[in-house]
Amino acid sequence: MKNSKTNSTQTVENPEQKNNAIIKYSRAIYLASLLVLVAFMIVSIVLTYVLPKGHFEVVGGITDYNKFVPLENAGGINIFKGIFAPIMMFTADGFLQPLMLIVFLLTIAGVFQVMINCGGMQAIVSRFVNKFKTRKFLFLAICTLFFMILGSCFGLFEETLLLLPMVMAICLSLGYDLSVSFMVCTLATGIGFSVGITNPFTVVYASTLIGASVTRNIWFRLLVFLIYYFVVMGFVYLKARKAKAPQTEVLTPTEKVEGNDKRKFIIYTVFLLVGFATVLIASSVPALRDYSIVILIAVFLIGGLTAGFLAFGRKNTFKGMWQGVKSALPSVVMVLLAFSIKYILVEGQVIDTITHLIQQTIVGKSTFAAVLTVFAIILVLEFFVSSSTAKAVFVMGVLSGVLSSGALNVSPELIVLVYLFSDGFTNVLFPTSPVLLIGLSMTGQSYLTWIKKSWLFFIVVFLLAIAIIGLAMVIGY
Repeated sequence: MKNSKTNSTQTVENPEQKNNAIIKYSRAIYLASLLVLVAFMIVSIVLTYVLPKGHFEVVGGITDYNKFVPLENAGGINIFKGIFAPIMMFTADGFLQPLMLIVFLLTIAGVFQVMINCGGMQAIVSRFVNKFKTRKFLFLAICTLFFMILGSCFGLFEETLLLLPMVMAICLSLGYDLSVSFMVCTLATGIGFSVGITNPFTVVYASTLIGASVTRNIWFRLLVFLIYYFVVMGFVYLKARKAKAPQTEVLTPTEKVEGNDKRKFIIYTVFLLVGFATVLIASSVPALRDYSIVILIAVFLIGGLTAGFLAFGRKNTFKGMWQGVKSALPSVVMVLLAFSIKYILVEGQVIDTITHLIQQTIVGKSTFAAVLTVFAIILVLEFFVSSSTAKAVFVMGVLSGVLSSGALNVSPELIVLVYLFSDGFTNVLFPTSPVLLIGLSMTGQSYLTWIKKSWLFFIVVFLLAIAIIGLAMVIGY
């Protein structure tokens, strides 16, 4: 045990050691992910030359989604803007969203790199490993439930990236590979987001826009949450049985946390608790919700630096922060590519054309067919617009008129449920989801590998969603 402990200390005290980076990449995996995103960028550029241009009429600053104005003789996007979209998008409206996500990612990477380098991560992980070393699957079940609740009740998704490194370390210590940590953290959060119970960004916001009740038949959403929890756990169980960590990466648990390790344990436990409380408060208080990412950046940067100074010293903290930032730079490139796709379609003046064509397919169908069409519409929009609130404004704006006219004879609550299903599942499926790409990068998986591993799971997820929508219509949800 002495030799093992000595080696561990040497690893911790060397901030520049390459294999200690918070985000590790396989060159082949990274290139494959980049190629997928570049391919979608090219397709988006081509669409701006193929599709007719147009926009919805804006009166008094309010968009009227029932009045589409075609644009004659409008060409496609300027090739220069299309090629350099990852940079040019910062000159357009909405540039703060990708900018804040990038700063958030760099902050998380730097703070957790310091936590790993100084031994704070190991001190906390040891406690968890010792507690669950004989009950490994119980840890997976609890972890999955925890992250699903964060997504379902508080609408968290991007924010849980800050906890992924911790889950990665614990899963490795329990003998699972990093793909399992992605499933019980990022995947679980994404599915929880989809089956929202009180999710403020989907359930509450969409219900407000369309005049639905958040509490009416909430028992049904609770039932849906439980159903999907068992579906996710079935997937995790099947994959975890085969996903064993390489022996060289399994961390040996310590029997006790003593001395300096105990001090680091206390410092970083307080830091993480403050961070977690901030996440809950920022997502729950309406006045703070729009500024949640900015608040988290400030709290984690200040708190992370303070914890690092106390546990590691000022010089080593800054070195660790820089190492973490450098390890996250490749993920920044993927975030830029993912956000640039929407920029291309908006700049090419075809985003409104796409939504208008989809909107026209709703009218004139049977009720069930119309509801499934709504489901498909939001799935298509999700590929190009990852923001739940942005889609809610458009989708609920269009459907409120359809409901008022009687063309779609269902309850507003059912429309919100359909919106939940079609908005959230794709956050852990489509390659235009920056959080998905970042999470996969952190756990060393390519997007294509993830699809190959999870395609059957998502087929089950979407077929189950259609069945639940049908059941909701039958019981008058």
